[in-house]
Amino acid sequence: MYLIDGYNLLYSTDIETKEELISTLNKYFIYRKKTARVVFDGFDDFDLSTNSVQVEYAGDADERIAEILKECDNPSYYVLVTSDKELRFIARQKKVKIIRSEEFNFLMPTVKAVESGEETDFFLTDSEVQAQLKEFNNFKKD
Repeated sequence: MYLIDGYNLLYSTDIETKEELISTLNKYFIYRKKTARVVFDGFDDFDLSTNSVQVEYAGDADERIAEILKECDNPSYYVLVTSDKELRFIARQKKVKIIRSEEFNFLMPTVKAVESGEETDFFLTDSEVQAQLKEFNNFKKD
């Protein structure tokens, strides 16, 4: 699970609102088949959580993230996304993987255009598989 310092990530991007950030993260984590927990400073009654992104408001997000990290018994469970020095220090002590907010790339990969004449089907047919198996069997040691 990705543990994300919400405003820290938001302010390191061109994204303008929390809602837009959560929407972008949701698409990213659905694509990656991962989940995230985003912690924002302050309080808000409006729940932005999605199936892939859990949104939490804490009076002090850094304090809440530090608490989560300190309680973490399984460092491989989290990937921390922040540029906050104190949080990164705590994460390093707990051996939690860290990605700086400005280095977190949550853009969706683009589909490469196929040039004309380029093969688009990378799977072998049954007859191609049989032909290759026959060819490989020619190299068997006796």
